[in-house]
Amino acid sequence: MILVGQYDSPYVRRVAVSLRVLGFDYEHDTRSVFGDFDSMRQTNPLARIPSLVFDDGEVLIDSAAILDWLDETVGPARALLPRAGPERRRALRLIALATGVMDKAVSSIPELLPQGRYPTLEALSARCEARPEFQATFAPEAVYLRGD
Repeated sequence: MILVGQYDSPYVRRVAVSLRVLGFDYEHDTRSVFGDFDSMRQTNPLARIPSLVFDDGEVLIDSAAILDWLDETVGPARALLPRAGPERRRALRLIALATGVMDKAVSSIPELLPQGRYPTLEALSARCEARPEFQATFAPEAVYLRGD
């Protein structure tokens, strides 16, 4: 299987980390949405990342769909998310908050680009940390979803 997308995307990284944690072997295709738009549309009609290309040519798009497939494949004993109940809802809430923070960080890059320069990691971190959803997501009790 092939993970398509560059590791500078938090969505590609969340899939890559999950693949590794669960012990999946994969190749990494580093095409860029910006540099390889037409090629990316052949893999994903939305030209978004990540995409996971299976050996038979089937393609899963969107990190949430890919992570759901990973959990289904490894089964409930090894799944990254609880299958049901309050634990699952809590985990889904935290994931929604974390991905919301990622969206805010990525969307704030254009307004932090004076004269075409990329913002520093410190500037992006400060911008995220000031947001209430960041504080709620990364509260001490929310750090370990799996309990280990």
